[in-house]
Amino acid sequence: MKAYSYEPGITSQDIEDGLRALSLGEAEVPVLAAIPGEQRIVFASQTMLALFRTADLAGLSKRIFAGDDPAARRLATLSTTQGGAPRLERLSLSLGGTDETLTFLCRRIGGVKTPLFLAAVLGVKPSLFHAEVSAADAPRKPGSILQLEEVRQVLATRLGARTSIRFLWRADAADKFTEITPPLAQVVGAAAADLLGRDFGDVAKYLEREPAGRLGRAFAKRETFSGIEVLWPVAGAAAAVPVGLGGLPAFDRERRFDGYRGFGVIHVERLVAAEPRGFMETAPEESQLAPLNPRPQTADNVVQLRLPASNLAAPDGTEATSTSETPSEQSGLLSSDERSAFQKIAEALKEETAIPDAQAEAGEGPPSVAEEPHGEAAAGPETPAAPQHPDLGRNAAAIFDRLGFGLLVSRDDVVIYANRPLLDLLGFADEDALHAAGGMSRIFEPPPAPGSEAIGVRTAAGEIIPVRARIQSIEWDHVPATLLTLRRDDEKDAVARLEAEVRMHKSEARELNAILDTATDGLAVLDSQGHVLALNRSGEALFGYDQSEVAGKPFTMLIAPESQAKVKDYFDGLKANGVASLLNDGREIMGRAKQGGLFPIFMALGRVGRAGDAAEQKFCVLFRDMTHWKKIEQELEEARQEAERASALKSDFLAKVSHEIRTPLNAILGFAEVIMEERFGPIGNERYRDYLRDIHTSGAHVMSLVNDLLDLSKIEAGKMDLDFVSVDVNRAISECVGIMQPQANRERVIMRLALAPHLPKIVADARSLRQILLNLLSNAVKFNEPGGQVIIATALTDGGNAVIRIRDTGIGMSEHDIETALEPFRQLATSRQSAGTGLGLPLTKALVEANRAFLTIRSKKNEGTMVEVAFPPARVLAE
Repeated sequence: MKAYSYEPGITSQDIEDGLRALSLGEAEVPVLAAIPGEQRIVFASQTMLALFRTADLAGLSKRIFAGDDPAARRLATLSTTQGGAPRLERLSLSLGGTDETLTFLCRRIGGVKTPLFLAAVLGVKPSLFHAEVSAADAPRKPGSILQLEEVRQVLATRLGARTSIRFLWRADAADKFTEITPPLAQVVGAAAADLLGRDFGDVAKYLEREPAGRLGRAFAKRETFSGIEVLWPVAGAAAAVPVGLGGLPAFDRERRFDGYRGFGVIHVERLVAAEPRGFMETAPEESQLAPLNPRPQTADNVVQLRLPASNLAAPDGTEATSTSETPSEQSGLLSSDERSAFQKIAEALKEETAIPDAQAEAGEGPPSVAEEPHGEAAAGPETPAAPQHPDLGRNAAAIFDRLGFGLLVSRDDVVIYANRPLLDLLGFADEDALHAAGGMSRIFEPPPAPGSEAIGVRTAAGEIIPVRARIQSIEWDHVPATLLTLRRDDEKDAVARLEAEVRMHKSEARELNAILDTATDGLAVLDSQGHVLALNRSGEALFGYDQSEVAGKPFTMLIAPESQAKVKDYFDGLKANGVASLLNDGREIMGRAKQGGLFPIFMALGRVGRAGDAAEQKFCVLFRDMTHWKKIEQELEEARQEAERASALKSDFLAKVSHEIRTPLNAILGFAEVIMEERFGPIGNERYRDYLRDIHTSGAHVMSLVNDLLDLSKIEAGKMDLDFVSVDVNRAISECVGIMQPQANRERVIMRLALAPHLPKIVADARSLRQILLNLLSNAVKFNEPGGQVIIATALTDGGNAVIRIRDTGIGMSEHDIETALEPFRQLATSRQSAGTGLGLPLTKALVEANRAFLTIRSKKNEGTMVEVAFPPARVLAE
């Protein structure tokens, strides 16, 4: 009777037919079956689960299809590429802390309810089924607390060499956890990972041990977060493990919050001691970290089978036959040729593992265990299948004679096998000559100690040559023996470089995978048909799919229906190598989550395979969640519209106030002028005449202020009417200097001109240009000292800019003063105070920008100021 685990939908008849196809009989052979293309194991024997140190089918699937072991990856490749013919594979696996080379019998079969890929391990040692049981795995009393080292032992047995474990989680719009994947419970215990139905905020407070930590704040604000690390207590233990959490909010079509999707990274290697804590309200008895035990055999997942007798050769050499004919055998599941092939495979394996002593002593048979010079070579995709004929054992010696290193098997210092490269290295014709020369005592003086590497060996001519040696204990004909491999010492550098290179590439691959998994953007690798080959962890969190759910399926399943046509055109254009592939600027589309919600994403496609080979052509697609940016874009648009409304209201207010002020102000100025001219009679008192001049001056100042306010508000609102014409800058400057010359004379300031003789005309508004020049010249004279100078110059720069420079030798300004002077209604506290509105420089800057020019001010205290107005080449007319 045999026990097997199998998934729902796989019947006992499927299992019986599959095992019969492998012709394995009643032997205790580890066997598994997977559905091709789905990366999912659907049934396996308990011996296979024990061999891979897994408790159930999910763990075995992860070990085979998601592990780092090259041999496991080879099995995963065979599950999709293996044809109907049987095949033998020699693969090196890490089991129980040691590397073991096992023979796998693989075959893909049809004819049952579901096509299956079958793999069985032949000739496995019974000791490999049982891992060493540590003290941490021993039964414990309910309520007892595991200590830190005990937890480490349990996790080391359960997880092997893995140092980081990843899991996915999901919360709904009510902030309740609705999904948590099993890897979390595998590390911290089922009770400590029981989040379903719990409030995210309560969990965040518990994990961060504070009311408003980073995790809780990010969740409350509905922000995207990543890299937030918490110490997750291990259930029933005085230990905690660091867990890095990341998540992003999801929204439905109406932009309503629809919960969170996220992932976590458990850093097992950083396990720390901590105060024992029950998770939330869980009792200690329920939160005990369970030891590593086989999966319980229940009626739901175990079926008891009696297998039919196989047609492998019986020990007496006769062919065993079945005592009853099953429906599968009637349907011709195995042809007579296939039965004959399997019989020959069994005979070949039997001869390989049981070479007669006479052949071994004569050097005709190879050792049953041999060093593999490159540990991963046997698991690589180019590993050849073993010959399927009974001469395998007798011909293996010829294979070992083609190795690139010497190989010697001995027992009690007596050579019992030596391959051709070793004999050639030592200069002996054959093994008989080696024995006649003294055997081991001749080669090694003294014999090498176990664990030694750099040694010298003596050749037939007596020469000592340096070699690199490796000694291992093996079994030869079921009796302990010693296996020795020798390489010339001059090969060690090349081998060391090769091994270092392999380690470097492995390290780089691990680092790149870790970087891609921790990136916040989703990343998928596609084949030439647009089918998903790989999806990183952020992509899983973004769309809510596990990688196994999308592998081999079109990537358009992640895209909303209304965006699929755009995405297909984008993908086809990139494959065609045309103009579309050169203008690769990405696309904004709508993504579709597993639960049906839609959200905006930015998608960018790139080629990662060779363009000339369609079979090897691959593509990389990047998905960036635009939900947060779209929200910001909407807020900015609303803010812009609000600012425009406020500006319009301000302009209307200023226009109305100006109109109301102008009417009485014009009357005040007009009556003051009439009285000052004494049109209706003389003024009796001279003091009245002085008061009238003050009234007129104040009214003119208020009128200037109103005009400046109106001009500034019109420019800011974009409503100022400018008449752009061709303007001669030198002529405009000469006119403005003539207007300002009387004021300069009164202030005893010298004005000098340095105008470029052939300066091209510019495109500008003539009235506003004169106002710019008058304002700048007025400031240069007003804030100058008696005897100071104002120099006005023009030039055409190498970049094609027409530049006006006004430099004075006045009191100057600091950087802070310049910022203050450019603000409306701000005047500097200087020694030269004069009446003004505080709008001179702000209005000048606004007028310059309205003319599509640029204003630059450079100044230094007590040294003067230089103001530069530059008109770009687009505003300069050709001569």
